[in-house]
Amino acid sequence: MKKNKQWLVFTVLFIGLILIVGFRYFKTTGDIYVKRNGKDNPAVKIIMTGGNDYIAGQGEFHTGFFDIEAVKPVHTNSFKLGANQKILNKAYRNGNEIHVEEGDTIMLTPSQFKPLQFRNKIAVLENTIGQFHCGTEIEAGTYEFTIEVENDNMEFFFQVESEEKREIKDSAQINHKQRAKLIIEEGDYLSISGIDYDTGDFKVKIRKLV
Repeated sequence: MKKNKQWLVFTVLFIGLILIVGFRYFKTTGDIYVKRNGKDNPAVKIIMTGGNDYIAGQGEFHTGFFDIEAVKPVHTNSFKLGANQKILNKAYRNGNEIHVEEGDTIMLTPSQFKPLQFRNKIAVLENTIGQFHCGTEIEAGTYEFTIEVENDNMEFFFQVESEEKREIKDSAQINHKQRAKLIIEEGDYLSISGIDYDTGDFKVKIRKLV
């Protein structure tokens, strides 16, 4: 009987710990996406210089969504960018850290969440990666993805996540000889990232099929 009571107490404490961790996870991940718009985004422009550490939520580095652009190559522990490359709509939550390598400088500005521009059902991201919300920045539909690259070693990842940011619905990885097809539904998030994309110019072509 005593062992059963001890086991019950342990089980209750364990479940309580799981609930606390889950709540904290939601506070640091879920809440920020409520503010993923131009009006509520808490991000503030910041210029980061080499040899320094920056922690989101401390000092001048606010949490929120940022557009990041490099005039010259930049290396950090969070991302790498080649000259004139961009990352759009990148989220930084409380405690996220960026260490900028010595000699580098990078500017982060509040995301503008601009819709992708399609002409004849094709949008082209030139030297640009990032995350895009279906319903505000890209329409729902079936899309084909191809890339043009300066360095043949470049590969790109495409991932579709549910609006709750808890489920990966589909993903693909391609090189310059391949193509991918993904279905994006209302509320989903399309994330575009890659390998060695900082080593030369590139274009990501997004073609709407349906």
